[in-house]
Amino acid sequence: MQSFLAHEDATGPAAPQRYLSALVPPERMVLRSNTTQALLEAARAGLGCAVLPCFVGEGDPALRRVPAPRAMPPMPLWLLYHEDLRRSPRVRAAVAFIDEVIAARGAVLAPAGFPFDPA
Repeated sequence: MQSFLAHEDATGPAAPQRYLSALVPPERMVLRSNTTQALLEAARAGLGCAVLPCFVGEGDPALRRVPAPRAMPPMPLWLLYHEDLRRSPRVRAAVAFIDEVIAARGAVLAPAGFPFDPA
């Protein structure tokens, strides 16, 4: 019987938590954490399966993608900064870099079948 590693957010059920709890009975959850890094390290150590963002798990030779009975709904990613910093060269450079990374690696951030809007 496969064990599972679950995301747990103290502020309420996050999307990965809701997704996994709909598929896996509580007695198969062997670890709960509020950090992706802890789930990643536990999965690397072989403690169980974890729902991780694609960009975290892809390319890690210690991990493999496990087919799921249904896809997890996509989660938005927001980048926020104060309006006063809009014209800051550092903030503009950071935003430009993030735009480039998303444009180049969008397929990893939003796998086939998921909507992706870098705007």
